[in-house]
Amino acid sequence: MRHARTSLNDVTFLGVGRDPGILSGEAASLPDFDLKTVYSSPARRCLETVKNLAPELQPFTDERLQEIEYGTAEGWSYEKLHEHHPEIIQGWSEGGDQRFPGGGENIADVLTRLQSFIHELEEKNDEGTAMVATHNVVLRCLIGKTHMIPQQDWHWLSIPHAEPLEFKMLDGSLYVNIPRNRLGKIFDGLGAV
Repeated sequence: MRHARTSLNDVTFLGVGRDPGILSGEAASLPDFDLKTVYSSPARRCLETVKNLAPELQPFTDERLQEIEYGTAEGWSYEKLHEHHPEIIQGWSEGGDQRFPGGGENIADVLTRLQSFIHELEEKNDEGTAMVATHNVVLRCLIGKTHMIPQQDWHWLSIPHAEPLEFKMLDGSLYVNIPRNRLGKIFDGLGAV
């Protein structure tokens, strides 16, 4: 799941450079899962979400679950990025996977670390349900990849805050188990101009 909403979930890039807590009253509730393990990004917003949802479990933090590194664009709006780095926006519009400026990541970087995490999780072969608290771009990568959506369109996916999104792992493959109406909301922005 994506962490609960923060005061910095506005129209600016919120990656690893700022570390806000969640807004009070923003924690979700979990379906009746028999949680065995909790994994979390080390970001405060994820750890607070986990604490509210599963206070009895100590989360394993994993850097691979961090949000995308926005580099020097952290805290900027899309418009400011366009103003200062029009070449990045141009590359994206041409289907490229440009990195954010000043040491930032691109989608391929996030996907690589996400796939590494999933592979390790599969190797552990834990029985039972695990909860993973992570971020918008990480979940866009996961849903985009599992639904075979062209990578240049993943930014249109609308990932909800603090709503469990269920995936099942079977024989080395990951399957999405999200109800159609919820997937419809996630896919609402696809094809937007």
